Amino acid sequence: MEVDPEAGSQIRNTVQWAQQYKTNLQNSLLSPLAVADTLSRYANTALINLKKLPAKKQSLLTELDYTLGDIEAFATIGNYYAEKIRGAASLALYNFYGRKKDQEEAVKHLTNAKAFWIKYAAVYSSQYKPALYNRIGNINMTSLIGKTEKDINIAKNWQPGTIKEYQKKTQTEVPFRK
Repeated sequence: MEVDPEAGSQIRNTVQWAQQYKTNLQNSLLSPLAVADTLSRYANTALINLKKLPAKKQSLLTELDYTLGDIEAFATIGNYYAEKIRGAASLALYNFYGRKKDQEEAVKHLTNAKAFWIKYAAVYSSQYKPALYNRIGNINMTSLIGKTEKDINIAKNWQPGTIKEYQKKTQTEVPFRK
C-alpha cells in the first residue's frame, strides 16, 4: 500500500488515491482499481484460452507442457496481484474514512489473494525447483504462503488513521529511458 508505482507507469499511488477518493478527483493516472480490473481481465482471458489448448501432462514434461504451465502460472499470479491491489485499496479507504465495510473488503480480497498464491505456488512448484536469485536470495514459492497470511492479519488489525497522508517515497531504482 505504501510503495509508489514505477515512475512513468501512469498509475496512481494507492494511499494518494484513497486520500483523494472522496473528492472524486479525475486525472490522467490510472487508479489502483482500474489496474486490478485490467490484470484480472487479462489473467482470466489467458485461463479461458488455456482451456482451448491441449492439457498439460503431469509427468515427463515437454516444452509445450512447460509453456502451458507458465501461462497458467502467469495468469494465476495476475489474479493474485489484482486481489492484492484491491485489498490495499480497500484498506487505504478504511485508513482514511474508517468504514468497517472497507476493512472487511480488504480482508476478503487478501484472502482471495492468498488462495491465488497457493494455486500459483502449486503450479510453479510442479515445474520449477526453489532457486537462488541474485537480488533477492533463495525463493521457494510455497514457503511464501505465510506472507499472504501476514497481509490478511495486517488488514484485520489495521487502525484507521495509521497513515496520516501520502508521502512521496524515495526511489531506489532508475527506470529505463527511451
